[in-house]
Amino acid sequence: MVVAEVVGAEMLPADAAAGGRSRAPGGGATSSGATLKSVECGSMPRKQQRIAAAGDATLVAGVPTQDRMRLLCEAMIQRKAARCEGTRCPKCWFPVNSSGTNYCVCSQMPALQFRTGAGFLVYMHPRDWYNAGDDAKIFLNAAPASTELFIFGRPGDDERLRAALAEAGPAALLLFPDERALTVAAYLERCRGDVPGELRSGSAGSSTFAPAIVVMDGTWNNVKQMVKHFSRNIGPEVPHVRLEPTELSVYARTQTRSDGISSVEAVALLLRLLGEGEGTCAELVRYITVNNEALRLQKPIGDVASDRDG
Repeated sequence: MVVAEVVGAEMLPADAAAGGRSRAPGGGATSSGATLKSVECGSMPRKQQRIAAAGDATLVAGVPTQDRMRLLCEAMIQRKAARCEGTRCPKCWFPVNSSGTNYCVCSQMPALQFRTGAGFLVYMHPRDWYNAGDDAKIFLNAAPASTELFIFGRPGDDERLRAALAEAGPAALLLFPDERALTVAAYLERCRGDVPGELRSGSAGSSTFAPAIVVMDGTWNNVKQMVKHFSRNIGPEVPHVRLEPTELSVYARTQTRSDGISSVEAVALLLRLLGEGEGTCAELVRYITVNNEALRLQKPIGDVASDRDG
């Protein structure tokens, strides 16, 4: 998303930084910070083989335009599930048995204590599901008891997300910088008196409530489509909130917008403004570096990064 208009990763995306798979023109970064040249799709034979084998063109032949995206997402999800479930860690998404080696990094990202009682509803594009370079999956480790993952286009996930929002009530918010987005100050002002006591957290008499933050995750173009779907069909009443970032991104990829930061960084900034401890926010952002270093150092980086292809 970006954030000063915050789009959290651009506020959103999370690209595999180390494999030359940056979604932004210009590619990713090397361990020394040098920018890598991007690779054209036609120069990636494994990806070309997957595209040909997927048969997507045949799948949508004759299908009405409005139904094509749903079918393509479902097909992508099925392929990823078949390829990755059982071979990848369900939290960090690194290989657990690559030539006999376990590359899981979960032990380096232990659960954090969030004094705000925040919950995280991660709504992810299927292209980023099981991509070890994605940053939003970090919440599965950082807040395992208060994070739910929803995949855009996966049957049943829209209904699950709708139910989670209903349970959160007025504490729910979507971190996204569009024309209807409120500043954090305006959002807090709006919430005063609107959040019932049972949703509040902290000490007695505290005005702090436990926010349920919807985290959109995907490339900028994909997320715009997801936000439109979310606002029309899932959470039309959920307020949108934007940030004004003051920190540079530590995310190891080329940004497509000067004010773009990663999903995790955007949420950390929001949490600070909502009263979260500075140490917890800093540790959450540090987990991005942990993940980036794992991408740079692990031997099977090409296979790990390529799973964004679907």
